[in-house]
Amino acid sequence: MVRLVFGVLTILIGVGLLGWIAFNQFVEMQPQAEGKSPLVGSALAVLMIVSGVVRIRSFLEQRRERLDLDR
Repeated sequence: MVRLVFGVLTILIGVGLLGWIAFNQFVEMQPQAEGKSPLVGSALAVLMIVSGVVRIRSFLEQRRERLDLDR
């Protein structure tokens, strides 16, 4: 269950980070983001999203295996 919660949180943080970067690039540049490349943050956000998806998939596979064994 913890794996599922961390997976969802990781995805939400990654999406939020991508949203923040997109906002800074296309709407209004925040003073904290001036002069910084968006590539590192974008890569980190994508990595977090992928990590969250992998965690959720492994949780669901493990749960599915447990349900199959109970039959």
